[in-house]
Amino acid sequence: MKMNKMMKMTVIAICGMMLTSAAMAQSAIQQLQLQAGDDAVSASSQIQAVRAAIQPGGQLVSVPLNAKDVFAQCQAIDSKAMELVEWTLPQAVGVMQHCLDKSFNQESLGYTVTAKSAKFFVPLCAPAPGRMACQAMKEVDGIQITVEGQILTGDSVLMDLNFSLKKRDGKILGFRASVDNQAAILK
Repeated sequence: MKMNKMMKMTVIAICGMMLTSAAMAQSAIQQLQLQAGDDAVSASSQIQAVRAAIQPGGQLVSVPLNAKDVFAQCQAIDSKAMELVEWTLPQAVGVMQHCLDKSFNQESLGYTVTAKSAKFFVPLCAPAPGRMACQAMKEVDGIQITVEGQILTGDSVLMDLNFSLKKRDGKILGFRASVDNQAAILK
């Protein structure tokens, strides 16, 4: 008989814990639903913002798959005659900024693209397969292209700039060049 009372007390205790656990689980489910509801409202407002941004007859811009050479229209950079000139760094930065201004209409974009002088470290020896990486470095002057502001998702400015530099072996008018992303990317 004592065993029977002990079993009843255990069953009651287990049921109490199960009810408490069920209440806690219900509370957790309600919290998740509230959070999901906030996400659903946020997603809905984002979709409405995109729809509002599309002009009548306009189309959504897809993410570009192929980069383009943004310096192609700037003859000063690729001209064979310009390679004969020994550029100073300030001159090269000025030419680069002029090309950037032609490629990126600064007023209509939410970001700016600027060129300035910078210092870079480059390896003294070329990489070779099967050999450890070269640790010897040398500081050189170069051109840093900085993108600042807000870039919309799908805008290819960074991809295009990096592609344009890679096409020229990372050099502009004889100087090492790189792209520095300081922009926020908006969804």
